Amino acid sequence: MLGKPTLYKAPLVISDEVASALGQMQRQFDAANVALEYIGHAENARVCANSSSVKAIVHSLVGNALDAFIEFGVTEPCVTVNESVTADHYVLRIADNGGGIDEEHLQHIFDPFFTTKTVCSDRGWVWRWCGGWLKSWVEVLSAKTRAKAPCFGWKYLLSLSML
Repeated sequence: MLGKPTLYKAPLVISDEVASALGQMQRQFDAANVALEYIGHAENARVCANSSSVKAIVHSLVGNALDAFIEFGVTEPCVTVNESVTADHYVLRIADNGGGIDEEHLQHIFDPFFTTKTVCSDRGWVWRWCGGWLKSWVEVLSAKTRAKAPCFGWKYLLSLSML
């Protein structure tokens, strides 16, 4: 039986990892006519993290938005990725204008393999794979649904201590 993989962390410039993950998804954005608003104000923000985990989390959060756009028939889909730095933290905010999620599901969204999707999806595995990383390295992780017009969709917040 395979155990949970060990996720080694190392110093890295996290904005480079986020930008790389978004670049890897560019074809998906283009194919779905999704507007990406990338606001990067975290140049040279160094954190101790795992590069693959950072990219997998960005792929999962943004990928879920892409799925929601299709499911809810969003006519002008938009994902906003906002990076910022406080005195000692790197902060990543990801928001979209998808369909949001019912309040009763919010308490479960970071549970491994939880999904509200009716079709097979590989999104839930990311939380299982990165769950230990999230719990041990991320100081703030939250999600809010915005289910009232005109701000449907999700908003995620992730905060990491800087080196």
